[in-house]
Amino acid sequence: MASTETPEHSATAHETNGRRFGDHPATTTATTPASGRATASLVLGILSIPAALIPILGIALGVIGLVLGMTARNDVRRAGGTATGKITAGIVLSCIGIGLAVILWAAAVAINVS
Repeated sequence: MASTETPEHSATAHETNGRRFGDHPATTTATTPASGRATASLVLGILSIPAALIPILGIALGVIGLVLGMTARNDVRRAGGTATGKITAGIVLSCIGIGLAVILWAAAVAINVS
């Protein structure tokens, strides 16, 4: 070993897969990458609730948000991950928006019929 070499850089250091002996691999977490569909589902789910005052708009935004949330969840499951909170929140809020729009539509029809 030359005087300029340190034990870490010497040719005798044990290397495995590009790492020195004793080095710990970087810890990784099982997170899924951010999905544009998940974000769109969440935004449309949030917008579908106040849009339920105009039932057609509330149902349309809710259905689109629900479809995007379901496809995002299927993509994540195919990739081997678990559904994130953003996906679940988008699906739940879209369902709430659809339900609220249907209830308000039924109430409007009931008031006009009586």
